[in-house]
Amino acid sequence: MSQKVTATGLITVTKRPPGEAPDWVRMAWVGVDLPALPYMVYTDGKETGVLSGEKANLRTVGFIVPQKEAIEALAFIYPGAAKWWYENGFPHTEEGHDHFFFDTTVAEIVSGIDPNVKPIMVADDMEMGFFELPGR
Repeated sequence: MSQKVTATGLITVTKRPPGEAPDWVRMAWVGVDLPALPYMVYTDGKETGVLSGEKANLRTVGFIVPQKEAIEALAFIYPGAAKWWYENGFPHTEEGHDHFFFDTTVAEIVSGIDPNVKPIMVADDMEMGFFELPGR
């Protein structure tokens, strides 16, 4: 039986992340410290857009952040942006869809993540659109 990996790392968002959320919502992430899983991941290009659900086909290295905790952190600084996420069906509760991804071009490690450890590839179910985090 696998055990759930907890967000013991911390990152800060340094630039507006790409994505389908409105520009002002994405810009609100800048400066927010977010809990992250304790390792970096290499995505296999199967992430989905937050509004369309369409595949982004982005292959990059970054951080996995639990949606619930991320939106709660955002609410302290920019309640209107957090409200947008809540109104658009976030945080998701189903496993595999309950995390956000921030790549290394828009976020930096604050603590708890070793940048010298090789990124882990996340497993993806191409048919269902779910990804499995290591250790789950």
